[in-house]
This record gives sequence, structure tokens and C-alpha cells, in this order.
Amino acid sequence: MGLRRYRRTLQATTLLGTVGGVVVAYYGITLSALVQAAAPGGARLAVAAIALATIGCLYSCASMLGFCGSTAKHERIRCLMVYFYATIIVSVLLVLFTYMALAAPSAIANWLRLHWSVLGLEGHACCQTYDGAITYLSHRFTTLGGLAAASIACMFVSLYCVIKIVTVPIVMRDILSVINVIFVFLGLATFGYGLYMMAHEALDAGEDWIASIFTAIGVAVFVLATLGLVGAKAKSRSLLLAYAVGVVLCLAVLLASAILAFVAASHLATSYELTHDAGDIACTARLYGCSNCTGDVMCLGAQRRRPTLDVWQACNASSSAPCLRFTTVLFPMPSQVSVPSPLYNQMAPCGHCPEWPSTEVASYMQRSLELLGILCLVNWLFLVIALVAALILRRSLEGYQTESI
Repeated sequence: MGLRRYRRTLQATTLLGTVGGVVVAYYGITLSALVQAAAPGGARLAVAAIALATIGCLYSCASMLGFCGSTAKHERIRCLMVYFYATIIVSVLLVLFTYMALAAPSAIANWLRLHWSVLGLEGHACCQTYDGAITYLSHRFTTLGGLAAASIACMFVSLYCVIKIVTVPIVMRDILSVINVIFVFLGLATFGYGLYMMAHEALDAGEDWIASIFTAIGVAVFVLATLGLVGAKAKSRSLLLAYAVGVVLCLAVLLASAILAFVAASHLATSYELTHDAGDIACTARLYGCSNCTGDVMCLGAQRRRPTLDVWQACNASSSAPCLRFTTVLFPMPSQVSVPSPLYNQMAPCGHCPEWPSTEVASYMQRSLELLGILCLVNWLFLVIALVAALILRRSLEGYQTESI
């Protein structure tokens, strides 16, 4: 493929990326408006929606910059290199978002159940019933995840075209410094999250080694990033060798952690459920809609309103229906709702966070562990790039070819 074909391919992929970024931003903006208008307690959801819109805007802007670089006659290399590094950063965000979007259909049922009374979806043609709303939202999330996956594929094709247009020596000239600057922030974030997991025992599925590994990797990545920056600046082959050895060790630990997180996610969630109460996990993780987390609330019991009707109410002496002790009534039907729904007036065992069933909490733990595995793989890929750049720079220093690299 000649240089002209690489440029045309880059133009096509960046145009597709611009459109994809606009669509993702549109989804984020509309979701944010829906959450802020309908869910007064959905601050986290609003932040997630705004983050989604931001990712879409960044992806669209980066794609436009790449298109301009592919068509420019002057400052082409500078534009393409800025696009190259911006695309690497945005691709990480898109990878995480793609996983969350594709995993959403399996976790959306409980979220929708908790928000049903405030979203007011009964008046929409797509979502007049709870099952219809789940089907509609699951389809939208799957479509969005597929779109994000296609965008990631376009990104990788674009990066390959940039390398072919700009040439490998120019790309590798500054990539070690840029990657290490990213590592500084990545190491601090990983270290902070490891400390957060240590303070919140439930978030590591009862396995203390997960938080310890994250804390240690955060410190190691930060130290390696500093060492790599100094070694690249001073053009010291000894520092670059020490940097490469440290990166190899981190690669081994990250790869083992990622494999273990993926393989053992379901087992860890199940084993943790056997030794910890699901309500305690939900309260510690501050899952949306949790109640009775700060103390034990008196359990009034639950009874059917009618013997043949699966609608529950708090036990009272005026009803002859049997009262189930150690249970409570969830989601009382709001007075402004005219259409009955099986979601309202449910019965659940008393305890911490009765709104979240144990199966949903176990699913939450499994998704958290899988997300940790993806984060390990993302860090692993960045470390591979840094290792290759360090080895190339060190080899060039041996032959006094610093300027050419």
C-alpha cells in the first residue's frame, strides 16, 4: 500500500471517527438530561453520562485533528503526532466504556427497578412496561457498545496509518517521554485506588491481595515513569536498562493479575457471598438505592393485601392475612402513578440494603473484578509500548544514533 492509500485510509477512518464521536456525545448528553430531569438522586448517573459525552467530544475532536493532518501540506507531522498521542489516550477510555456498555444489559434490570418510580417511563411507547423498558434499554446499550468497538477498530487502523505516513523513527522519538508522563498520572491513580480498596474491604471481593497488588503496582509504575523520564532525558543506557527490567517485572505481574481476575471473577464473587452478607457489600460499595445501612431499622413484617394478589403491605392488625416476620415492603406505589406495576410493593428480607438481592450484588462483584482485569490489560499494553521504545532508544545510544531515533 502506497503513501497515498495510507492517507486516504486515514481520512476515511477519521471521518468515521468524527461521526462516531458525535453519536456517543449525543447519547451522553441525552442520558444526562434524562437523569437530571427524572432522577433527583442520580448524581452518579449524571456524572457518568457527562463523562460519556466528554469521551465522545474528545474522540470527535481528535478525529478531526487527524483528518486535518492527513490533508495538510504544512505542519502535517505535528498534527498527526498530536492526533497519535490523543488517540492513544482516548482509546483507553473507549475500551473501558465499551466493556461497560456491553455488560450493561446484564446489570440494567436492578438499576431500572430502583429507578422505575422516578423515571416516569410508563408514558413512553417504548417503555410502558418494565419488561419492555429492559428490552429497549438493553438494545440501546448493546448498539452503543458495538459502535464503540467499531470506533476502537477505526482508531487502531488510524494509528497504523499514522505510523506508515510519519515513519517509525519519528513516532518513536518522543513516545517514551509521552508514555512516561501518562504513567505518572496512571501510577498515582492506581495507587490511590488501591488505598481506596483497602479502606473499603468489600470492593476487593474479600481478597486482600488485590488491593495490595494495585497499591504496589501504582508505586512501581510511578517510580518507573520517573526513571524512564530521567533516562530518556540523560540518554543513560544504564538507567534505560534498569527501566526495562522493571517494566518486564510489572508486565509479568499485570498479566498474571489480569488472567486471575478474568478466570476467578465468578468464583471470587460466589465465595465472598458465602462469608459476607450481601447487604453489607452493597452498603460498603454505596450502591444506589440502599437503605438501612447506618443502623438496624425496626422490621414491621409484610403481608399480602389480598390472598390471591402479589401486592404487599406492612403488617397491621386490621388485616387477617398472615404476616411474614423479618421481612419488609419495598418500593411503595407513588400516589401520582395511575398504572399498577409488579415492581411496586415488593417483599424482601430485612437487613442491610434489602433493595439489592444477593444475586445482583454477586453480579456487581463479578463485573468489578472483570473491570479490574481490563484495567490490568490496558496498563500491560502501555508498558509493552514503553518497553519497546526504551529498548530501541538504548540500542540507538549504543551506536551513537540518538538523533536519528
